[in-house]
Amino acid sequence: MPALAAGLPGAAQHHRADAVFAIDSKPVAIELFDSPQTFRCFMRKVIGSFAIDGLSSIRPIDTKPKLATIELFLHKIGQAGVGRFKAVGAGYDLRLSGKNVVGGALEVGDQLLHLTAFHLQS
Repeated sequence: MPALAAGLPGAAQHHRADAVFAIDSKPVAIELFDSPQTFRCFMRKVIGSFAIDGLSSIRPIDTKPKLATIELFLHKIGQAGVGRFKAVGAGYDLRLSGKNVVGGALEVGDQLLHLTAFHLQS
């Protein structure tokens, strides 16, 4: 995810936990967490919400997206514009908007704690 790490402050790749979710072999979202511990705290709910979305899928569950499709999705996220706003609590809310992608993140200090981004249907 070099484009994503280069495009967002504090997106150090070490000690991070990420997941890309796909439906009908197309990436629909990414979740990035600052650590495996944070990942474990939230993934049950995150996976549950994408599982509900996936129920409408017409393809077999084992259909995997091509690596090039995932890389293009990540590239679009990395190229998205980033707005930075003071968060209600600590840190800054980052809002991403780009070609067929939107997302948000929480940055505290120089650390990106969480990022979520979604593919928009065209």
